[in-house]
Amino acid sequence: MALDTKTFDTLVSEFAANVQGRASALIDFAVGSILRAVGEAASLVVLWLQGLVLQVLALTRFATSTGPDAESWAADFGFAKIAATYATGSVTFARFTTGRRAVIYPATLAQTADGSQTYAVVADTAHPAWSATDGAYVVEANAPSVAVPVQALAAGAAGNAAAGRVSVIVGQGIPYIDTATNATQFVGGADIEGDEAFRARFVLWFNSLSKATGTALDYAIGQVQSGLKWKLVENQNLDGSPRPGYLYAVVDDGSGDPPDGLLDAVRAAMAGVRALSIQYAAFPPEVLGADVSLIVEVDAAFDPGEVQAAVRDAVLAYLGGLNLGQALRWTKLVQIAYDAAPGGVTNVRTILVNGQMRDLEAGDEQVIRAGTVVVG
Repeated sequence: MALDTKTFDTLVSEFAANVQGRASALIDFAVGSILRAVGEAASLVVLWLQGLVLQVLALTRFATSTGPDAESWAADFGFAKIAATYATGSVTFARFTTGRRAVIYPATLAQTADGSQTYAVVADTAHPAWSATDGAYVVEANAPSVAVPVQALAAGAAGNAAAGRVSVIVGQGIPYIDTATNATQFVGGADIEGDEAFRARFVLWFNSLSKATGTALDYAIGQVQSGLKWKLVENQNLDGSPRPGYLYAVVDDGSGDPPDGLLDAVRAAMAGVRALSIQYAAFPPEVLGADVSLIVEVDAAFDPGEVQAAVRDAVLAYLGGLNLGQALRWTKLVQIAYDAAPGGVTNVRTILVNGQMRDLEAGDEQVIRAGTVVVG
């Protein structure tokens, strides 16, 4: 039922009408009069009380609760938001001149050029450049560079820096190392689950309380990690051949190449809700590479290099956001180019996807990811 809320002007008007209706003489409600001031003061208090009522009403319903209120509401059922995750990737530390041995210790920091994101080197004892003696990565005297794993200091999707965005070594620098850069985009960073997704997953959770159903499997996979996309397929093998009593999930974390640890976690989640004797599996998607090239004509008031870089970044973001089974629409690239630099792009031509002027389709078990993207 909708509440009959009132504005400040309505409350003041009704106050004046009620007072006048009960008075035997004409009452002065002009601006600045005593009764007008009393009416306005009372109306302000009523507005405050009305706001409290609306807030309490919102808090009593999960559908209208937000932020910490929604979390506390669901916490009564032992249900929590999926936490934010940290972006990971590889940073290449290089130098202009060889001849000296360089050491890169864990916790060494590198930043994006704008300083918005910072990444710390993490230890990987299986890395070929790792030295157990030094407890660090070693760049031998004759080696020009080494690529080492890093993790964002702050959790969230903002840590998924595009290739080439990392360029600053934080602090006093590293002896005999001159530059730092990321050759590939960082992946794995995800924001804390949003309120809308949280509520949708809560409904799935209730429906999943009956096990061995598609909904139960969807919930189980969805709680493994925020931002996952997946496709459930029943009664057939990955190659499409019939196989009764078998199901599998094709899972993508946005990278097109989810790590083995994530797939193992998905399999474990599926095991908890599958029907007895049903066989199951989880696979990464088949990645379809998309080589994109296009030419943009740039307005004379804009810098061509900056516009081309903005268009390229926008195309990469579009390709990186395609879901399982989602096609790459050739005409969408035109819109992306114009939107990337409003007013800066006057024309888009010679758009090619894998050398052709056509869409790139993807099957249910496939995901499209960027190959070479060239903007001229």
